Amino acid sequence: MTAGDIYNVAGSKDGAAGDSGDGKAATAALLNGPVGVCTDPAGNLYITDSLSNELREVTATATALFTTAPAAAGITITQPDGSRVTFYPQQSGGGCTAPYQLAAAGGDYCTLPQDIAATLTFSSANGGTYTYSPRPGLSYAYGSSGALESETDAAGNTLTISYGAPLPGTGHCPRRPPPATPSPPPPAAPWSSAITPPAWSPPPPTPSAGPRPMPTTRPAT
Repeated sequence: MTAGDIYNVAGSKDGAAGDSGDGKAATAALLNGPVGVCTDPAGNLYITDSLSNELREVTATATALFTTAPAAAGITITQPDGSRVTFYPQQSGGGCTAPYQLAAAGGDYCTLPQDIAATLTFSSANGGTYTYSPRPGLSYAYGSSGALESETDAAGNTLTISYGAPLPGTGHCPRRPPPATPSPPPPAAPWSSAITPPAWSPPPPTPSAGPRPMPTTRPAT
């Protein structure tokens, strides 16, 4: 590389957005709103991908970070606070590839050390169900399509979610009341353009000065 030149080291050089390309060449990956970058002492590059809520890593060497596992078929759970936990299947002979570790007892998947208290299990019943437990006593069940199907709390209470049933107004699903119709505004007071003239009264009489005096003559002397 030449100092002063600009190079594309990660993401699309044309600016295409996306969330893909993990485990492949960084320039073949897509980023979705990168807002910051930094490096570590080993030369690895870290990119904050804001719209995907992810921290993406670009390794300093061409060696793939994971050679045999985690596999590409990872399962990512988006939690209520927006953070994500990703699980990968164990290797064919069991175990996980560093830095991934086996999730808590009873889990079938590998995850990062900060997430090993969580578990993810899979059951092939009912078309396939994933059960995710972020901590003991709380679990969420997801269908194979990723839709949330039920939630169970520490007391054993289970909330089952049905999509599109029952119909409004049946079972325990109340019918939504119709929106209130706004009342029309009160009618405006009648308006008239007629103008009432003031009452007429005759003008006051003009005072009289009396009869005009006749001119008088005086004989000349």
